[in-house]
Amino acid sequence: MDQTTTILAADIGGTKTLLSLNEIHQFPEYQTIKKQRYESAAYNSFEELVLEFLRGEKSPSIACIAVAGPVEESCAKVTNLPWTLQSKELANTLNLAQLSLVNDFEAVGLCIPELQETDLITLQEGQAVEKGVKAVIGAGTGLGHATLVYTENTYRVLPSEAGHCDFAPGSPIEERLLNFLRQELGHVSWERVVSGPGLENIYRFLLSDLGATSSAEISDALSKGEGAAAIALAAQNKVDTIAQQSLRLFLDLYAAQAGNHALNTLCFGGLYLAGGIAPKLIQELQQSQFMEKFSDKGRMKSLLQRIPVKVIVNPEAGLIGAIVGARKIAQEYGRR
Repeated sequence: MDQTTTILAADIGGTKTLLSLNEIHQFPEYQTIKKQRYESAAYNSFEELVLEFLRGEKSPSIACIAVAGPVEESCAKVTNLPWTLQSKELANTLNLAQLSLVNDFEAVGLCIPELQETDLITLQEGQAVEKGVKAVIGAGTGLGHATLVYTENTYRVLPSEAGHCDFAPGSPIEERLLNFLRQELGHVSWERVVSGPGLENIYRFLLSDLGATSSAEISDALSKGEGAAAIALAAQNKVDTIAQQSLRLFLDLYAAQAGNHALNTLCFGGLYLAGGIAPKLIQELQQSQFMEKFSDKGRMKSLLQRIPVKVIVNPEAGLIGAIVGARKIAQEYGRR
């Protein structure tokens, strides 16, 4: 690539959207011109947000947009926002030569080969297999999954919507949780219990199950849409018994689904915990029975104990992956 190419990368989540404008002078090196975080719910559409971000800046020619939701036929619907993105319309609006919409966990998968040791915290060393399958799971506003398969000298990322698979309880209390949520929601997916809103659901269930009353602080936070953070903080500070029980059950369920994803993918190259929640609960992940629950799969226990498990603590993993995606598009486009 002989000339400078300006690329736009975005990581759209239900809570926040990260944007980065970059210049590629010599592939694959790039220089960031501008980077900014936005509160997603403050905007009616992604177009409104991105036009504000680009105002007064050099226009990009290529973009990769990671979206927290399914991407089908060049269209993406953000699961936890009233946003729909159409690649052709968005490319025309921004005057782009090329634009790619990818699932947000496809972007997280793209970033994994770029991560440094300082971006990771190890929960289980395991026995890593070189060029082995890798997998990603991450709880945040939703619950994302992806798989990485090594082929043609690189990792290819396979996105997934496995967070919307049926929640399967593994204990009497989890069965009661399922019945409680089924009355409200009908279909109960893993995302309904392993996510920020999932932690709120667990807390509300335990209040009902135990006949308890919420603290004024958590009730106020729930009414403002900030319940998950308040519940986690109260649990970490050990000032609310129901919050502590909620976080323990949440971690057990997170571990169970992480183990399910590991069995589904046989990810001997490593399982990576991404998303906004895990990095805030490192101490709890290390000190709780998380890894015990992860491998509690009967005859498959020894298999799961061989899988390396790491937490991605870099908060911009999805954005880095979107930059990687934009770089790949720029490289291919430059060859034409």
